[in-house]
Amino acid sequence: WRRVLRPGGRLFMAVPDKHSTFDREREITPLTHVIDDYLHPDQDRDRQAFLDFALFVSCRVFHVRPENEAEAFADELAAKNYSIHFHVWDQPAFDELLRHMERNLPDWHMRTVDTMPTQVDEFAYVIEKQA
Repeated sequence: WRRVLRPGGRLFMAVPDKHSTFDREREITPLTHVIDDYLHPDQDRDRQAFLDFALFVSCRVFHVRPENEAEAFADELAAKNYSIHFHVWDQPAFDELLRHMERNLPDWHMRTVDTMPTQVDEFAYVIEKQA
C-alpha cells in the first residue's frame, strides 16, 4: 500500500470478521504470528494455515470432508494454491495490527481516517497515506 498510494491517497479495506464468516471456528491470528509471517515467510506456517482452514472451515463448517481427512485435504488445497484466509481477525485484533504498524514501522506514514463496525460479515477501514 505504501508504494502505490500517493500522499493524501486513501485505502478502503473491508476485512472479514471471524465472528460473522466461515472462519468463526478458527482462532484469531496472534500479532506475533503476523509479524513472523512478514519478517520470516515460512512454508511450514503456510502449511499450518491450510490445515487450520481444512479442519475448521472445510470439515467443521462446510462438511466437505470428514475430520480424519483434514491433513490430506490441506495438502490438496496447498498444492492447488487454493485461496484461503491465512490470517483471522476480529476488529480489536485488526486494530492492534494497525497500531503496531503505526508505532513500529518508521516508513509506514499511514493513519486511520475512519472505521466502520461489522456490517454483514466485514468491518471497514479508511487509511490515508501521510506526506
